[in-house]
Amino acid sequence: MEELRGYGFQQRRSGAVDATLRAGYELNPDVVKNTEKHNYFTSYPVSAKKYAHRTDPDNPVLVRTIGIKNNFPIELDPDSKGPDGEIFPYNCRTTSSIPSKFVVGSKHSPPKNDAKVSKKEMGEAGYNVSLEQAGRLLREVQSDSDDDF
Repeated sequence: MEELRGYGFQQRRSGAVDATLRAGYELNPDVVKNTEKHNYFTSYPVSAKKYAHRTDPDNPVLVRTIGIKNNFPIELDPDSKGPDGEIFPYNCRTTSSIPSKFVVGSKHSPPKNDAKVSKKEMGEAGYNVSLEQAGRLLREVQSDSDDDF
């Protein structure tokens, strides 16, 4: 997890797909191909935990991000569909790599560049806060990723 917080994550990440294939499940080849080109995000905690468990059942990890919607081109994931066949509205993806400043640090860590993103996001929402306040508020309102499992 510290590596993700320190360096961000690159465009090609397919751990969940690799784990699914190792488990003996077949996936649509188009879905597998898409995972090689996208990073995925969800605001739905149950889905996030399922993805994390599929990627590494023994050591699942979730990271929080900030500023993705306003700084990267995202789209709904067309490969993520509900029982009715409609695209699930909580799962998104981007072809962009995500720099570390968009990965929220641990609740107990000192704010770093993620505080700069938080300050900018708050300013765009009409709230003028200092960098220190933005970092403190960011840490106060999040549940810590380290405690998710």
